[in-house]
Amino acid sequence: MEKVKRLAVCFLSCLICIALLAPAALAAGGALSADRNGAQYDYVIGYCYSGSQQSINTREIFLSPNNYDVWLCSVCGLGDNNPEHIGTALASNLYMPCYGYDIAATGGDTSIRYALVRHRHNNGQLSNERVYIPINVPMYSGCYYGYDLTEPTGVRINAPSAWQRDSVTVRFEGGNDTGTSLPDWSATPGDYGSGIHHYEYSINGGAWTGCPTNDPTVVISSAGVTTITARVVDGAGNASSQTATAQVRIDNAAPNVPRITLSTGQWTNGTVSAALHDNGDSQSGIARLEYALDGGGGEAYSSALSVMSHGRHAISARAIDNVGRISGTANKTALIDKVKPAVSEIEQIPNKEYTELNLNVTAADADSGIAGYAVTSDNKAPPADAFSANILTVNKNGTYYVWASDKAGNISDGTRLVVTALDIVPPTIVEVEIQQTWDAQKNWAKITAADDNSGVAAIGWSVEDGEIQWGNTSDTATFEYTENGNYIAYARDLSGNISEPCPFTVDRIDKHSPVIDSVEWDTTWSQYKTITVEAHDTESGLGGYALTRTAQRPVEWQDEGVFEISENGSYYLWVVDRVERVSADADEGLSNAPGPWEITVDTIDRSKPVMDSILHSAQDNAPENKFDYPHFNEVDRPSLLAHDIADAGWTDSGVKVIYYQFAENEKFLGADWRTYDENEKPAMEDEYYGRIFAKAEDQAGNVSDMISAVFMFEQTAPAADYALTPNNWTNGDVEIRIHAEDDMSGVQSITLPDGTVVDADAAEYRVMQNGIYEFSVRDHCGNVLSYPVDVANIDLMPPTADYELLTDEWTNVPVTIRVKADDPSPEDGYAPSGIRSITLPDGEVVEADTADFIAEQNGSYDFIVSDNAGNTYTLHTEVSNIDYLSPQAQCTIDPGQWTNQPVAMHITATDPSPEDGYAPSGIQSITLPGGMVVDDSQAVFTADKNGKYDFVITDRGGNTFVLHTEVKIIDDLLPTAKYSVVPGKWTNESVTIEVTAEDPAPEDGYVASGVKKIAFPDGTVIEGAYAEFTVHENGNYDFAVSDHGGNIFTLHAKVENVDTICPVVDYHFEQLEDGDHRPIEEYGEREYYNYDLVLRAQAEDSQSGIARYEYKIDEGEWIEFDASVPPVFEDEQISRVAVRVWDAAGNVSEEKIREIVLDKTPPRATHTLTPSDNGNININFEADCSISGIQSLVQPDGTAVYGGTSTAVYEVDCNGDYDFTVWDFCGNQLTHTVTVSSFTAQNKTQAAKPQEADDAKPPLDSDHTQSSSAQPKKDSTSKPAPMQQKPARALTLADLVCMLLTLLLAILTWTRQAGTGEEKSGAQRQKSCGFGVQKAAATLLALFSILLFFLTQPLVWRIQLFDWWTILFALMTLAVLVLLITCQRDKEDARKYEDKEDEEVFL
Repeated sequence: MEKVKRLAVCFLSCLICIALLAPAALAAGGALSADRNGAQYDYVIGYCYSGSQQSINTREIFLSPNNYDVWLCSVCGLGDNNPEHIGTALASNLYMPCYGYDIAATGGDTSIRYALVRHRHNNGQLSNERVYIPINVPMYSGCYYGYDLTEPTGVRINAPSAWQRDSVTVRFEGGNDTGTSLPDWSATPGDYGSGIHHYEYSINGGAWTGCPTNDPTVVISSAGVTTITARVVDGAGNASSQTATAQVRIDNAAPNVPRITLSTGQWTNGTVSAALHDNGDSQSGIARLEYALDGGGGEAYSSALSVMSHGRHAISARAIDNVGRISGTANKTALIDKVKPAVSEIEQIPNKEYTELNLNVTAADADSGIAGYAVTSDNKAPPADAFSANILTVNKNGTYYVWASDKAGNISDGTRLVVTALDIVPPTIVEVEIQQTWDAQKNWAKITAADDNSGVAAIGWSVEDGEIQWGNTSDTATFEYTENGNYIAYARDLSGNISEPCPFTVDRIDKHSPVIDSVEWDTTWSQYKTITVEAHDTESGLGGYALTRTAQRPVEWQDEGVFEISENGSYYLWVVDRVERVSADADEGLSNAPGPWEITVDTIDRSKPVMDSILHSAQDNAPENKFDYPHFNEVDRPSLLAHDIADAGWTDSGVKVIYYQFAENEKFLGADWRTYDENEKPAMEDEYYGRIFAKAEDQAGNVSDMISAVFMFEQTAPAADYALTPNNWTNGDVEIRIHAEDDMSGVQSITLPDGTVVDADAAEYRVMQNGIYEFSVRDHCGNVLSYPVDVANIDLMPPTADYELLTDEWTNVPVTIRVKADDPSPEDGYAPSGIRSITLPDGEVVEADTADFIAEQNGSYDFIVSDNAGNTYTLHTEVSNIDYLSPQAQCTIDPGQWTNQPVAMHITATDPSPEDGYAPSGIQSITLPGGMVVDDSQAVFTADKNGKYDFVITDRGGNTFVLHTEVKIIDDLLPTAKYSVVPGKWTNESVTIEVTAEDPAPEDGYVASGVKKIAFPDGTVIEGAYAEFTVHENGNYDFAVSDHGGNIFTLHAKVENVDTICPVVDYHFEQLEDGDHRPIEEYGEREYYNYDLVLRAQAEDSQSGIARYEYKIDEGEWIEFDASVPPVFEDEQISRVAVRVWDAAGNVSEEKIREIVLDKTPPRATHTLTPSDNGNININFEADCSISGIQSLVQPDGTAVYGGTSTAVYEVDCNGDYDFTVWDFCGNQLTHTVTVSSFTAQNKTQAAKPQEADDAKPPLDSDHTQSSSAQPKKDSTSKPAPMQQKPARALTLADLVCMLLTLLLAILTWTRQAGTGEEKSGAQRQKSCGFGVQKAAATLLALFSILLFFLTQPLVWRIQLFDWWTILFALMTLAVLVLLITCQRDKEDARKYEDKEDEEVFL
């Protein structure tokens, strides 16, 4: 019953899913019937049939193509018992795949055509029989079998986007239809494509025109912008509702004459800037402007021209549009004058009162002409606004400069003019500057005067009541004076007026030499002298001091009067003042020169004294000629001797003191030197080894070179130690080795007990008995050490020993011999050395006075006893009661050949006689490998596997023998096998499973029986250990491997690298770089962008994985790319981009195609102004976009025009600025401002001003109303409203979630099991069968959900929440959930049933 309920639930779920699948709606196209030449189109809209007159759902079906053999389906049948209705009923929604069948080709009736079909039963199942339905030529609506009712898509227009001079050929291409052939038996009944038939186009929104089927082009020759719209028609006459639009631009008129603007139209002496402005082009637009200067060749204009050279310059300009047509020429002249005017004559005309003079100036300028005149009091050009055309005037005497200016702004050189007729005022002394530095001969004075009228003519000076000395100068004069004194300055102007006297004093002339007052120095003995000079100068002051060894005048001087000298002799001293007069010279005008100051120095001593020697007072105790320095053992008090040496030619100063210091060497000398005293000589009272250093100093402080003497002073006796050889017990001589040490002077000799003297620090002395021996040691300083040595390790007596046997009875184990030893006292009264060891018969040494030895056989044994002094004693012993000979045995295996069964092992044991002649003890037992003991000399053991087996034989004396046996003819181990799949990488073809088998050696290390054969999954058997098996699909394959022992191993091979499923790819476009751009807009099937793009592709492959990505543009070559480094699209164009991917197995995906329009250039616009009939002005506006086309146009009053309209006529009734805003389909915006300033009929043109589309968006769709009167632009802008467009498809989020949830629930259903036991009862097996049905149903629903998702959902990046398909997806998810709950409940019931069975078994 449970199984029936589960099947009912699964069947109901499937019926619900199938019933909700809505059939695709049939649509008919609206294509033309003939092309532009009148030729009729031939459409095939599908294959159809007509039936009886009674019902279109009742058809006669025949088993063969004739009218006699009617086929009646045994499953369904008609059911109404009407003999005219023999046949079967077909479902009303049945669209079966079919082929047209020509009866003439098979010998049937030629007047009837049949369709070969597959019948669908009334229960919905499709039969496997191929049957026939008669069809006629007339077609009945709704009776199609093979048909095409879906319109094609993807038409493209290939037309130049730029302006052209002449006619243009436009080509139509592209188009997709869902198939080009009738379906096969395995296809789903429905709508099938008929293929692309021809293209149709519309010019500027006119009627459709058809292209011939073999000519998809049209020629456009009309001037201006022509809009072409195209659609594609399939073979069934379906015309695409998706269209492609392009614009063709043809320019046949020259552009307007450009305009030239000069920075100035007047004469100038600077640079003239000339700017060129195009006045627009009615069609293709201005490509460039060209200019020519002074009749030269034309050059391309890029920025304003700069004309700088002198003269008249002609500038001409012309415009060239985008198709190369040339406008008329515009001309302008630049006027540049860079030559200064010249003043040729100045006439002075005083007034009657002589208070003012008029200046009549005559000047000339060859180019721009004289503009005005100016006069200044200095020779500095006045500013431009100081010039005037009026007569110049001056009102006082003086010097003037007259200037002229031309009309270009050039100023002449100043012409000097002296006016004297108005001067009656004397000049004035402004300043007298006197020399402030001292000089030995003269001083200067600089006199400055001023006169405000005629000017200063001369400056002079005089002494009091003296005559004036005039100098020829104007404003400043400098005079030199040789005597100090008082002077008077004067000035005279050009009119002869003399200034008031101005007194001044000259007092910086020095004509006296400086004087040395005294020279002092120290007359006591020293190494150098300091000479101090005192001097004075009453005028310029002292300038320097000098000391020389000769009377010649010095050339170098120092600032201070202090000198240091280091030699005896005569010296000369000098002083100089600040005007370089020297103290040795006479004053100016005198002849009694005093000469230099001379002194003599004779108390300088620079020579060092000399240390003569160091004399020791103590006796040297070291051997003669052994050392180069003395050795003392008493205090030494040396004498120090020195003398002084004089400088050459002078006397010495004498030795003043001698210093000394004790130190190891010069590195250890300190700063504290002791002074030598003859009455208390130096003494080192501590033990010492080093030097005494000495140096002498004379009366002048000179110190001699240092001398030193090495000596050693020691009063400590040497030290000694000894060693005895041997130093342990001995029975021979002992050698005494003495070793002495002395830390300072070292050991000189050792005196032995027999009086022998050894000159060394070590000595040897041999003795033959114990006792005390006296030695003495002497060092090099004479110190002596007495050293006694006691010897007590000599032993000359041998030891003694005895033994006992621990058992004296017969035994089969070794016998222990115990030995005891003793050492007697020696005769010299010293203690004995004691027992050291006992050497056993086997050579082992036991270091003790007692030892045990185990005798393993009968015989004599000797022991050697030794004491610590090396004396030995030999002890003889004997053993005769040992018997331990082991028994023997042999084994026989039955059977003696290879087997896979257990074998019997027969054991027989014996006990041989010992070699020493004694009787054996006999066999006691045999111990088997399992541990069982058999008390007999024979035994049988059964072995069930290969291996080594040990049997232990024991005799009655306890001796044992191990018999080692081996069994190696049993093989019960299964063979093994491994496989490899060739090729090992992903493939979409068949693969070979290569199986290699082997019979492994058992773990016990024995040889296996070997592989005999391999059985394939299809039953084929291959002899040997290697085989190859070819498969065509993934799956698990079992191979049976047998060895020669009959063991069978099953190898489970898995093939999972066959991939015949094509990958899936989708892609979208993203912005290349961050920026503020409007988002993607879609109009129809195209995608429009106004920024650089990057192609982002995503691919999926359920098996082998994606191997590479490829894309192509239009009909170009496929280009491979890396998805992490995607291709970039930067060129402005219309492109058809296709993307596909290959998986690792070589399968290629379906091509994903998108058509994009990339246009980054804003639209262009022009306008003209014309009068309207009512006296207003019409703005005739025209916009143009070369690639994407015009999307909308917003007029100044906010009215929006849609549908690609690019022209507008807008009427205004007042002056002002009017803004037109244009958007193209890619979102580029242009704001074009039209200025209206009058209501004349004059036509004006103005270039469009592109505007950055920062926040601009296409205008919103409004109610298209227009105000009755236009108003000029104010501070508001038109509100955007997007063009109505076809909604873009989006991915439904709820459908995706339901699909994934259905798949997850189906997987959970598969993980459920009916029971866990290895053995299942009949009821459990019935439940397991029910589980299989549930799994199958859940799997079908999950697969159907995945298929339905990919058939109904576009793989795009747009998301919506719900759609009508969501209901079906939710029902499938619910059905799988019910199956999962049922499985879970059955699993719990099965577990309870198992628990109950376990309980019953336990009971």
